[in-house]
Amino acid sequence: MPAIVIRDIALADCCYQGQADNHLFRVTILERHLNSHTGNVAVSMSCLGNVPPTRLGAACFAASFHLWLHDQVAFHVSIKKASTRCYMSEIIIREILLFSCHRITQTLNTLQDKRYFIMRSTIGLGLLGGALALSNEKVDFVAQKPLVQDACPSNHLLHNGECLPSAYEASTTPLTFQSNTSHSPVYSLEDARRLASQTENFPWTFWPECFTLEKIPEPYCVFSKQDFASGRGIFIVTARTFAYAMLEHDAFKRPETLERINRYENPPFHQHEFPGKGRGLVANKTLQRGDQIFASTPILITDPDLYELPESERLALLHRGMDTLPEATQSLFWELMGHTADDDDIDDRITTNNFEVAIDGISQSALFPEIAMMNHDCRPNAAYFFDEKTLTHFVHAIRPIYPGEEITITYINNELPRARRLRGLEKNWGFKCSCSTCTAHASLASESDARLEQIAKLQQDVLNDWTESSSATPATAELLISLYKQERLEASLGTAYKHAAEVYSSFGMKWEAVRYARLSVEMNMLDKGWGDKDVALMKKMIAQPEMTWSWRKRVGGKRGCGCAKDH
Repeated sequence: MPAIVIRDIALADCCYQGQADNHLFRVTILERHLNSHTGNVAVSMSCLGNVPPTRLGAACFAASFHLWLHDQVAFHVSIKKASTRCYMSEIIIREILLFSCHRITQTLNTLQDKRYFIMRSTIGLGLLGGALALSNEKVDFVAQKPLVQDACPSNHLLHNGECLPSAYEASTTPLTFQSNTSHSPVYSLEDARRLASQTENFPWTFWPECFTLEKIPEPYCVFSKQDFASGRGIFIVTARTFAYAMLEHDAFKRPETLERINRYENPPFHQHEFPGKGRGLVANKTLQRGDQIFASTPILITDPDLYELPESERLALLHRGMDTLPEATQSLFWELMGHTADDDDIDDRITTNNFEVAIDGISQSALFPEIAMMNHDCRPNAAYFFDEKTLTHFVHAIRPIYPGEEITITYINNELPRARRLRGLEKNWGFKCSCSTCTAHASLASESDARLEQIAKLQQDVLNDWTESSSATPATAELLISLYKQERLEASLGTAYKHAAEVYSSFGMKWEAVRYARLSVEMNMLDKGWGDKDVALMKKMIAQPEMTWSWRKRVGGKRGCGCAKDH
């Protein structure tokens, strides 16, 4: 059956001139109406780069528009680009991301056949240099056509197939959020609560406060839900599009998934003041590798694009959000420490203690007050990851931790050389690292840097080389594991074990491959999460090494899965 498709829309600059940054485009169809049947469809497009989506920096811009097609097919589309820098040319922005519906003529293409069919599944489109990669016989590509002239106006919002005034238009319509122009809340807290409670099927505890700018298609609002995570509460400062998309996650739709989260009645640690270092967490019992230390939901999520607003408006949203949290959760927040005395107390604590996470392919900043109390060490004894489905931050021990020993995580990429680690920590967190690795004698520090350099070269130049001239051997993989252990980079062993499993597989050594695949699954689960792609790959290796892409590849054998994986 013919389908409405997302076409290659001149994204040649997506991977702009070989940048290392990963540029992520997210297209989310939030609402549609087709012959009285409703549903959600998400389509994501990303171009390849060296930085994974979870490390994306502040987003550059967002665009939102609404389309009304023939036969009562209606849906709302939002596009957001996230990257650490924004080099998209004005031409690309003008031609691709036009904010007014009647001007969007190059983005979506529709079939002339009146029997429209909207894709139900989530389809990932990987673009490199603008090339569209999609293999699906049921999807057609058609010539570009202007959209119908009676599209839902750009200053309106689509809701259940109806065009309603948008969130940033002052309106008395209950489904819209009024944009603020006075730099102070439009509603008192109690009025906001009452308005929300009187609105049928309204998912938030308080009516949102919002601010906007002319260049921003949707206002930034504070969305609060006090009953989230069994009354822990949360507030989210972002555009309406992304806040409502978060409601589709298990953390909101299936509250039972959080039954074992935020449970600290008998924690395996206590707080301790370290001279010259400040507060930290110390183990009060022996923790073995894999023992869970934390499992926490965020008390707030903020969009990095929030900084596009004037500071007074940004702070007004943060202060309103803090006022909407339950008192016990507010107390957790105020126990945190900032590092800039002259800054706003709330803003300083958020900036100092938040974590960068990816939600629906978009970089967001989240604050987990318990985990934020953990200090940094370049050779930590714990690792963390963020589970997007449950919006939960997990921390596990990655080696034995004994009573009286401080529990630490790393704030940075700890495989960088010593000088770069020191600069990054002082610049971003305001302290000079005093861990044993950074304060070691210059001769020992130099030797550590040499090992780190060899680790990088082994992976890049040897183990990732799958050409016929590759010099990779089992001994090479064993050396990589030895170097990681010598450097006490336990969390990174998941990657080293994966290399070893693939090397042994490539030489047809089945049980050695299975052995290291098992080790890789365990360490990568602790460091990257149970849903990580490397975990899935190694589970396949465990089940049937002969059917993996690497099987006997370095001894002239054919790949068992026939997957034609490129290296």
